[in-house]
Amino acid sequence: MDISTPPTEIQKPNNFSKSPLPPLNISQKVPILPSERKIRMQEFEQDALRDRIDKISTRIALDKRARADFTIPVSPLIALPDEAIRGVLIFVCHDTPVAKHAPILLCRVCRRWRTIALSCPALWSVIRVSGRHSAQLLELFLKRSRHLTLKGFLDLVTGSSSHLATATIRALLPSIARFSQLHLKFPDNGVERQFIKALQGLELPALQTLELCSDDIEDPWEDEEDQLLNPLILRHLVPSSLRIDTRSLIVLQPNISSLHTLQIEGGSNYSRLSFSRLIAMTHLLTRLSIGSGVLKDISEVLVEMLGVMKQYKGPYLPNLTHFRCADPRLAPTID
Repeated sequence: MDISTPPTEIQKPNNFSKSPLPPLNISQKVPILPSERKIRMQEFEQDALRDRIDKISTRIALDKRARADFTIPVSPLIALPDEAIRGVLIFVCHDTPVAKHAPILLCRVCRRWRTIALSCPALWSVIRVSGRHSAQLLELFLKRSRHLTLKGFLDLVTGSSSHLATATIRALLPSIARFSQLHLKFPDNGVERQFIKALQGLELPALQTLELCSDDIEDPWEDEEDQLLNPLILRHLVPSSLRIDTRSLIVLQPNISSLHTLQIEGGSNYSRLSFSRLIAMTHLLTRLSIGSGVLKDISEVLVEMLGVMKQYKGPYLPNLTHFRCADPRLAPTID
């Protein structure tokens, strides 16, 4: 072979060339074998079961945390001495108007709390009773409070009747001198009249606030001459403050002479004579407020008795410094 001649190119066989792939048919579904379908269904059920287990575990953890949070403040309370627990119970029961029979409920918690409640008269000094067993509950509170000054909130309307309300009043009257506050709601005017008449002649040295309310407002007093001593409704009576609401007039002789504040609201039915007697007894009166619903006769009496209000003093009320009235004839308002 001649070296000068160029070598011929060796032709390689085209054994490695590939033919182009056919186009992929995406719409063509690959058949799933029954065994594979069963496996996939089992995996799906396992995932769903894991989710349920996670939710249940989370709920259990939250419940445990809630129980732990609930027992944290209770445990130290149980660990406190009896005197401290007694103070906590008094504060909670007296500051919760909706807890009518709280001391009785505390006696049912455990033996220790029952002993603490029964040995603490102050816990029973705020009386909130209602319903058909008001008389029995009132006697229980009066007995367990011993000789302490009391505050009473008696609802004789809800779940009660006139007969049951009368029984409650009979249980109340022997110990009424112990009350500093007394709020009563009567089912009708008949029971209220009995209570008011029973108050006549009684000494009430501790009484500072007396509030009477009746659901029956359609039975006016017929005897106007006795109106001064037979009130129907009484609002917020204290030795130096009196609020009169609705139709009748209330005067407790030991308290009226020291009256400094008088507020009369609408709907009143006082006679001119009764109102004149009331004003004549309140020579120390410094504040007088008359509502918009007071009858015309009372406004006329005020015009006659108080004179020119611009001078801050009327002939019957030398100490008057504050006067308000909705009647324009008594304007201007004095304050």
